[in-house]
Order: sequence, then C-alpha cells, then structure tokens
Amino acid sequence: MKGKFVIFGAGIAAFIGIILVILCTQGTSGTSLEFRVIDVVSKNWVWDFTAKLQDRFIKGYYQSNTGPVVYRFTGLKPGNWTLELDAPGYVPVEFPVQIKDGKNNIESPIEMTGYEIPGLVEIFVFKEWIGNELILNPRPIDAEGLGIGTHPCLDMWFGLKISVQVKNGILIKEPTEKGSERGEELFKGKCEWEWDPDPDTYYRYLVKVPFEKVKKHNAPYHVYDYVIVFPDSRKISRNELESKMEKALSLPGEAELRIFLDSLQDKITYFISTDWNQPAGK
Repeated sequence: MKGKFVIFGAGIAAFIGIILVILCTQGTSGTSLEFRVIDVVSKNWVWDFTAKLQDRFIKGYYQSNTGPVVYRFTGLKPGNWTLELDAPGYVPVEFPVQIKDGKNNIESPIEMTGYEIPGLVEIFVFKEWIGNELILNPRPIDAEGLGIGTHPCLDMWFGLKISVQVKNGILIKEPTEKGSERGEELFKGKCEWEWDPDPDTYYRYLVKVPFEKVKKHNAPYHVYDYVIVFPDSRKISRNELESKMEKALSLPGEAELRIFLDSLQDKITYFISTDWNQPAGK
C-alpha cells in the first residue's frame, strides 16, 4: 500500500496549544468542584468529552502542554451527586462526588478508557527517515479518505515483517510494479510505539523500526508487511492480546493469519497491508 498525504478538515489550527471549555450555565454561589480528565493509556487529553453535574455541563478538547487542565463547575448544590463523563469512542464514566459548601476538588485525574476510533475504516502507514532511523506513522483514515487526528489512544499492537524483495529469485536493483516476491525474512515481530499529543500533529502514533534486530543483508529493496491491531478494551485485556498476537506471529501465511484474526473480530479491529519497493536504508 502506498501512503498518501491527507489533510484534516476539522479546523485543528483553531485549537493549537489551548483548550476550549464551554460552560453552559453558571451559578452564583461559592460552591464549586474542580477536576481533571485524562486518557488512561496516553495520560493526555480526551477529545470532545462532556462532563455533566447537576444542571451544568462542560465540553473539553485539547489540553495544556504542561499537564491536565483543571476544569471547574460553579454554583453547585451541596450533597451527594454523580459526575458523568462521556466522549466518542470512550467508555462512559460515572464518578460519585460529595459536594460540600465552598471549594471541592477531585485530587487525582479521572481516567477515561478508549475502546474504538470512531469512523475508522483504513490505516495508511507513512514513513519518515530521521538520520538512519525509520519512523512509521500509522494514520487512521475515515470513509471519506480523511485522516482522523483526534481520537482515543487505543493500546495498539503493531506487527512488522521485513523481507528481501526479489524477482525470479534475484534481488531487484530498482523499484518494480509486477512480478516481485518476498525473499529471505529479515525481521518479524512487534514494534513499540509512542503517542504524540501535539495539536499541530497530523498523526498520533509513532512507531520506530528496531533495525538493531533486523538481519543484515545487501538487498537494495525490502518488503514491509504490517499487522495493526486495535483492541476493544471492554472485551480483551492487554495480556490476552499479547498472547493471541504471539500465536498469530507463528502462523505460516497471510491466509492463516486472517482466519485467526477473524476469530477475534468481536474483540479487535485489525488491518493487514504491504509496502513493496522499500529502500533498505539511508
């Protein structure tokens, strides 16, 4: 699959480095509640969350670069209440709070757990060489072909196989569109990733190819095969996913891999793709 550049239509520039908080009503009393909200995986912002308490609500988007933003309800009535949190792709949260006269504060950030990327239909893997290090950018894409840049930080599993590219059993010397095959396997395994919360970023996941584990070879071009899995956190734990994917890596071919992953389709969303004609390095 060849990557293509996608520009978001969501007006991200309007939110660079700031948050937008909408307070729909304000009371006049001095009783208030302060709280913070973070994604359980990234420990960063939760996009487009709604917090409801009594007859008030707050909307939250990007947060500060220096840590979780403090949100504040004012004009509250004392008593036992439930703070309700909701956001696209996240498990709703009901957080019991006891409101006393004056200032109230929830000390620890409230964590929200993502379970899906709303609108996700495809993954494009972009590549960028930084010195001798190759960074892969798996970008979620919606049905209109647009990148999805504001979404829950799902605990993605990213698998990569690197093979020598050959044609008629001979190493190719230049990119070719037809007749190529996978030759010797140089790497197969899981790649670690990082999350980029910067509002000015077009992608969130950054995957580093562990070239120290890639077998040395004089082939000019490689074939990259990707297996990208997003778990539904409501239905599968990280430990179970790791165990399943360890088994998946041992399967002999793509057909067997797809059958195995299809058996988990109620717990995961997966994507399999291939990039041919990849330069061996810089």
